[in-house]
Amino acid sequence: MLKVGVILSGCGYLDGSEISEAVLTFLALDRAGATAVALAPDVDSEDVIDHYKGGEAREGGGVVRSVLTESARIVRGKITS
Repeated sequence: MLKVGVILSGCGYLDGSEISEAVLTFLALDRAGATAVALAPDVDSEDVIDHYKGGEAREGGGVVRSVLTESARIVRGKITS
């Protein structure tokens, strides 16, 4: 069976991997008979977007989010750095 790595870059519109695109990629690979493996770098995200107010979030000197942790939301924790 073919094993395919899918590299994610966070979670969500403007913050990283687009959720629907990532999910559809995993679905297509599954339907094609491949085993998909989620991958993401274990680094902090450079920009965090405040979708409510617009623009970059800067609460308390800046918000820091892990690209790996945010990417894990899409695949419910089954991810490798």
